[in-house]
Amino acid sequence: MTEPTDYRRARKGKPANRGKRVSQAEFRRMWHDQSLTLEQIGTRLGIHKATVSQRARTLGLPSRYEAITVHRPDRKIHDPALCIAMLRFGVSIAEICGHFGISANSLKSFRNRHGEPGRKRGKCKETSRTVREFIEARAAQRLAERMAEVARAERAAVAEHWRAVA
Repeated sequence: MTEPTDYRRARKGKPANRGKRVSQAEFRRMWHDQSLTLEQIGTRLGIHKATVSQRARTLGLPSRYEAITVHRPDRKIHDPALCIAMLRFGVSIAEICGHFGISANSLKSFRNRHGEPGRKRGKCKETSRTVREFIEARAAQRLAERMAEVARAERAAVAEHWRAVA
């Protein structure tokens, strides 16, 4: 039985390009070497990078990208907790996207990954707040917490004073 021909090359009168012959062990070594790109492997073998992938698939080798578990953090959302707090407070999607420099689709993907519910359609008071309102409300909340902490400490000091006097 003859080898199948590359008809496109055969029409031009050229022999089929099978690339440089290497042992399966050598090909496997190059495939698993993550420092080599598909283009570099192809250059060494004299074939296109797509052909490198096809040969690997034929040999039953795993995908190079499955071998490395890639965790893609939210690159632009530098503070996921802040983003979630903004969503829960009701900051508008456009404001959040502008703050973090991301698209609405990226924010939607982030929201889905973190289990946050979607928004109601249309403008409403609960989902059209600004980042400025969020920051002011957060500052007011922190101030209230700090004041409550100081009040507790003062009450404890007064109670201690009266215990000492009595």
